[in-house]
Amino acid sequence: MTGYRELLAQPGVTRLVAAMVAARFGGGMIQLTVVLFVLEHYHSPGLAGLVGLGAGLSGIISSPVAGALLDRYGRVRMIQLDYAVGVATTLLVPGLFWLGLLPAWLLLVVVTLSGLSLPLSASGARSLLPLLLPRSMWDRGNGLDSASWRAAAICGPALAGALVAAFGSSPTMVAVAATWVLAGALLIGLREPRTGLEGARSLLGDALAGLRYLLGNRVLRRLGVVFPINTLSPGALSIALPLLVFTRFHGNAALVGLLWAAMGAGGLAGNLVTGAFRTEGRESRIMALGFAGTGLGMVVVLVAPSAAVAMLGMTLAGLSGGPVDVAMFGLRVRSIERAWFGRAIAISMMLNSLGFPIGAGLGGQLAVRSLLAALVFACLTPLLAAGLSAWLLRPPSQPEPRAVLTPTGATSEP
Repeated sequence: MTGYRELLAQPGVTRLVAAMVAARFGGGMIQLTVVLFVLEHYHSPGLAGLVGLGAGLSGIISSPVAGALLDRYGRVRMIQLDYAVGVATTLLVPGLFWLGLLPAWLLLVVVTLSGLSLPLSASGARSLLPLLLPRSMWDRGNGLDSASWRAAAICGPALAGALVAAFGSSPTMVAVAATWVLAGALLIGLREPRTGLEGARSLLGDALAGLRYLLGNRVLRRLGVVFPINTLSPGALSIALPLLVFTRFHGNAALVGLLWAAMGAGGLAGNLVTGAFRTEGRESRIMALGFAGTGLGMVVVLVAPSAAVAMLGMTLAGLSGGPVDVAMFGLRVRSIERAWFGRAIAISMMLNSLGFPIGAGLGGQLAVRSLLAALVFACLTPLLAAGLSAWLLRPPSQPEPRAVLTPTGATSEP
């Protein structure tokens, strides 16, 4: 752990990580809380899936512009802006519901609008961390980044499930908003390094340049094929798991939160162990094995006769996913020039997470017809991602020639 203490001693890193943990804690709470809110008040798995689809797709669509904003105007301010949007929209949902002014279509609109700014904080924090660290600490930084997300994935759903079981989903959303207020306050006064972005182009031009950069980058292109397939699984599971708990295990919202926490705990252990080792050159093997382990964990959940067995499956899935996170983050950040961190990471992150909202939408529709079909879908997609990872992400035998783009998108000679 000496290496992690040295990493946290770097200027600004401790405050950034603390803000990331607080914000991700809220993120872990809100994902489950929104699903339970819809099931509690609208009694519709299909609508729950559409809510996840709307929130996720809006962030993916806005990610090129969000990345350009991060590179132009700095990460700290943009991260805080997203936290403010999150607080406002999260309080708006229970407020409108208490007033009797929240039909299903308006809920979809509010949640979709809230997702538009999500890339600002999600990729802003993740692209700021390597800027605060020397390259030699990037693997360990990726491990800490992933571990902070996993730690929030342990506590967030568990607390959300307990609060919803005790007080209902609407009061729980107020607690979620408080975590984002704290995260924004932790970033006040944090200084960030300049990345040297030239500001001659328009905002739209910068965003389009980011898209061209991603399409011209072999690693980012291929990650954008593999990872959306894998994230279909947790998207479908976000709808299927509560239904499994309520119908097969006859449990409540607190048990749903504990199952998600088990996955987070397994992932946290995998993150910390993998982050202590060098992953460079071995990323494709680590990811392929991790995806396969995740699929096996989902199979255990599928056949689980009890909540205890399902918890073992969730833990196995998390433990397998932890190394995947560290290897993928390292592979991605090493493939991006410093001046492109904001745009490239924003677009890549949102593209990689494309499967989650689609999986939630498909999972909701499948669950309406057959819960078993939704769970089988969650098992198969990580296994497909494992095969694609071994095939597409192995290092090339020769360097791939490609055009080099300046930070403003102009082409220069390699």
